[in-house]
Amino acid sequence: ESVTFCRQTFYLPGLVRLVLQDIELARQEMPFIIELGDPDLLGECGLLGPVYAGQVISHLVTVYYPAKDQAESAACPLNWEHLARTMLATTGPHNTMELLLTAARCLKQGTIPRRLYAE
Repeated sequence: ESVTFCRQTFYLPGLVRLVLQDIELARQEMPFIIELGDPDLLGECGLLGPVYAGQVISHLVTVYYPAKDQAESAACPLNWEHLARTMLATTGPHNTMELLLTAARCLKQGTIPRRLYAE
């Protein structure tokens, strides 16, 4: 299978091409795609659209912010401001706001600039 080959050989361009062509494959590989740290790639794969954006946020909150003490949490590979801007473009302002409110309990104040909420 192409995905297995790409993962075993660390051939990331091949994996990216595969997930860009198949949303279901992108969904299955979502944790790996998130680890690449590129919100634009998540958007291009369709993972920040209305159907899957909630799963991405849920994954981020569960994996990177499991503890109430953020000092114990793993570093999130995504820039939240960039992620929020990409979600605005792919899922719209209403869904973006709802998803950011879901994540807000985990984020430090100022992680997402206030001006973004006005957009």
